[in-house]
Amino acid sequence: ETGTGAPAARSGAATPPIGGSVAETETGEIQALPGTPQATTALPDGTLPSGTPVQQYEYAYGLLAQGKYDAAEAAFRAFLDQHPKHELAGNANYWLAQSYYVRSQYERAAKTFLEGYQAYPNSSKAPDYLLKIGMSLAKIDQKQDACAVFSELESRFPDSPAAKERLAGERKAAGC
Repeated sequence: ETGTGAPAARSGAATPPIGGSVAETETGEIQALPGTPQATTALPDGTLPSGTPVQQYEYAYGLLAQGKYDAAEAAFRAFLDQHPKHELAGNANYWLAQSYYVRSQYERAAKTFLEGYQAYPNSSKAPDYLLKIGMSLAKIDQKQDACAVFSELESRFPDSPAAKERLAGERKAAGC
């Protein structure tokens, strides 16, 4: 992802709209890369700081990059409540779901990834949503459904990094 709200669809790495980046490990863990802006102390109860929607998104993303997943979850929820139609809403929903995935809340992650895919089908995150839906389903032993989602990813987004870089390994892991 790069730029001011026009993130690229990439699995495995992401950059918030203005600077910094995180890497997603094979297990789904999120790690901040050098130069990632760090969020200030988490505000209580998912409160977002004042500022533009982009600044609020970056705040939530900064919490995620720091591994403050509970606080990031609350901040992304607040962002989505306040800005459901913003150009970063699809990304915010993806990272909300990812906050569940990294905490091994796979059922909740699958549901939230699916909701995001349905709500933001034209998001640059659409291929990543499908990949993570499949991965989440595989983690909760719904392997047949996971394989079906992986097939949809391959047919709908064959040239996406999610399909090219990770699909074969995830299919193998799920037993497809």
